[in-house]
Amino acid sequence: MGFILQNEELANIHREAAAVEDGVPAAAPGLIITYTAGTGENKVNAESARLVYPNPSEGKVLIKNPSTGNFSYAVYTVIGSLVTSKDDNSGSVVELDMSRYQKGTYIVEVKAQTITVKNKLILK
Repeated sequence: MGFILQNEELANIHREAAAVEDGVPAAAPGLIITYTAGTGENKVNAESARLVYPNPSEGKVLIKNPSTGNFSYAVYTVIGSLVTSKDDNSGSVVELDMSRYQKGTYIVEVKAQTITVKNKLILK
């Protein structure tokens, strides 16, 4: 699961209500995140917040670019120690080899222009 911050501005989170017929949801509810940041408003589907996959991973991790420009990533332990990072990545996906690191839980922070996305990553 991930979350997105945009310029650390106000983020309004709304959950869509699923239609219910005969007590059974017609579709699973989606999560819509609405950002109010200065001049505009952007809606981001929660699915697009998942930029790190596969998760859990046995070592090879792919990181999606959350924008059309360059981006950076940083991987932290759960206590906040930096494990690895790389700035000025281009393209739509970057491959990261985490196989030499200890099994466990990590936080992957992906930054692009005005967007910061953090995902939990589990190495098994």
